[in-house]
Amino acid sequence: MKKILILSWLLLSIFAFSEIKAAEIGVVDSTKLTSEYLKAQQAQKTADEYQEKLKNLLNDVKQDLDKFNKVATNTEAQKIQKQKEAENKLIAERKKADETLQKLRDDIYNEVKQAINEEAKSQGLSFVTTSTIALYGGKDITDDVLKRLNASSKPAVAPKKK
Repeated sequence: MKKILILSWLLLSIFAFSEIKAAEIGVVDSTKLTSEYLKAQQAQKTADEYQEKLKNLLNDVKQDLDKFNKVATNTEAQKIQKQKEAENKLIAERKKADETLQKLRDDIYNEVKQAINEEAKSQGLSFVTTSTIALYGGKDITDDVLKRLNASSKPAVAPKKK
């Protein structure tokens, strides 16, 4: 009985290996995709702008609180209320920034996934993985995916100031 199970497992393994070997495997460099995809670059700029905006807001809130706390006529209850208002303002701005950035990340992820799927189909690939997982072999389709992505993306143009 043991021999039959071992023989069955060996035959299944050989069959499965031959199927995998026959399949075309594609590879993408996810680091290159994120660094060279125009929308990903724009998203990084947006993230940096939000970070700077939040940093400035935090500094402004600290200054306002310091001024408010130095006024002798303000009671301890007023100071606590002002502190809570400042915290709520910071939390609201941070939440807004997080939601916007998450939407950008989700959109970029979906666009990249779609471009990889389309490119894989056009090249007859049955499996695509990242280059960090594939240590050896596979057809690198990174540049083709980037061409597809960047051809469909238009750089954001800042509105002209009047």
